[in-house]
Amino acid sequence: MRIWAALALVAVLCGVGVEARTATTTPRELVTQLRIAAAMGVYKEASGISKALTGHGEDALPAIGEGINSGDRMVTIYLLGSLGGIGGDESTSLLVSCLNEEDLDLSAKAASRLDNRPIRRPLTGGELAALVALVRDKSGTMAGRAARVLGNCREVPAEQRAAPILVRFIVEIPRVQPGDEAPLERYSYVSPRVFRLNKFLLAFSYIGTGAISVVSDARQERAADPEMHKWLTLALGMAGDAEVAGELEQIVRGETDTSTRIEAIRAYARSAGEAAIPLLVSLLDDATVTGPTDCARTGNPDLDKQYPIRMVAADELTDLGRNDLVLSHRRSTGSQAATTK
Repeated sequence: MRIWAALALVAVLCGVGVEARTATTTPRELVTQLRIAAAMGVYKEASGISKALTGHGEDALPAIGEGINSGDRMVTIYLLGSLGGIGGDESTSLLVSCLNEEDLDLSAKAASRLDNRPIRRPLTGGELAALVALVRDKSGTMAGRAARVLGNCREVPAEQRAAPILVRFIVEIPRVQPGDEAPLERYSYVSPRVFRLNKFLLAFSYIGTGAISVVSDARQERAADPEMHKWLTLALGMAGDAEVAGELEQIVRGETDTSTRIEAIRAYARSAGEAAIPLLVSLLDDATVTGPTDCARTGNPDLDKQYPIRMVAADELTDLGRNDLVLSHRRSTGSQAATTK
């Protein structure tokens, strides 16, 4: 009888639109419905319920927490999707609570939802171990996402965050994977390899100056390897090390690979601060072009043509509080040095 009752309930659920469900059903009722839909394999319906929970915002968090604590893995996966659309520290904390070294696949899904959220509470030993394991063991892209999450764990000591991120970064720098020969990563203006490495650079930027000592030691040890030295210099720049501003300026001026040059511009701006402004302004006239053969977005060759160096320079000027220079340049030249933000 219970099976038939469940089937009947699922049939009812399938006839209810998401908008109506959001308005008339409480979060706890939605979690109950989600359990039934997941158990019966009605995955499209379960996805709709997950979105309905997101629509309740922070009011849904107690019910979502109860659902996660129930230990039903499939339900938890759907609830991670709900949490991904709800901001705030409580939602972030629930996502962090799903990090578990014994289930790295589930941990990876939680880390993907955390993205670039700051984590303002201490991590348990198990949560920290899971993040370190993701950085160490997962594929390059997933490891980079986990590195960003670890870098954003504000209550974990800086060197404790930086060390495992650095170890994996050093592994990734020389690594070449299938597809890395592609000119640019779709929608990002950088190659697939640089797209992966950028995630680690962002992690160092979240840690900030607390990462400088660890990265600097590694850079000194690898001074004889030009590629390794270059990328560790970029990491120091992203962490805000003013000592490498001169080297980064030379990379910006001399680097021939557009993708690497884009990352060097970002690192240079963070390292040099206001001293970077003259060079950044000059880059608003950079002639480097990407187009449909590199990064097709719309299928329209005119619309797909982009100037990535100009766009990144404009971004960094805006971050330095000088968007007025971007707007002035645009007015005077008629150029489209729009920011990427």
